Amino acid sequence: MTTNVCWCGCGGATKNRFVPGHDAKFHSQAKKVARGLLDENTLPPLPHQEAADEFEKWVAKTRLADAAKAAAEKTGKAEATEGATRTEVRASLVARIAELQARLAELDGDEAPATTEATAEVAVS
Repeated sequence: MTTNVCWCGCGGATKNRFVPGHDAKFHSQAKKVARGLLDENTLPPLPHQEAADEFEKWVAKTRLADAAKAAAEKTGKAEATEGATRTEVRASLVARIAELQARLAELDGDEAPATTEATAEVAVS
């Protein structure tokens, strides 16, 4: 049976990528690094390049999602103060969410969803 080293950097042995519960720790640390709440240099070294790449992907996805949220809030506030109707603000947000979903799919190495705007519409609802 093959034993792997936990991707979080704890050094634990596992049959998969993570010791149970350590995937949440890994992703939480990536989000904190992305938001400037944690210095990446204080973390234990990751066991291999694949884990480091996955960590960086999570950092990038978090930064992108946070930027999108901030942009959507800013866009919504700006359009609201300019007298845009609720429908116009909603359409703008749906379009922005569709763009961001396509970018996230790109980061994941997937193709963009075929029903991006429909998916974005559900996200706004």
